[in-house]
Amino acid sequence: MAEKLLEFNRDFSDSAEECQNEKECVAELFEKLQNSNEFNILAHYLDTMFMDEVFNK
Repeated sequence: MAEKLLEFNRDFSDSAEECQNEKECVAELFEKLQNSNEFNILAHYLDTMFMDEVFNK
């Protein structure tokens, strides 16, 4: 999931090393989130948001 997010948000000026460092940081953040009670609530709202037609244009 972290890798997909960073690929979507990747700045073309980022070096491979910067991308790897960011991916590790985001993966750690996702791991912490998944172990929290708030994760399911957040995931639900993100799913709803990204399934909206405005994101399919």
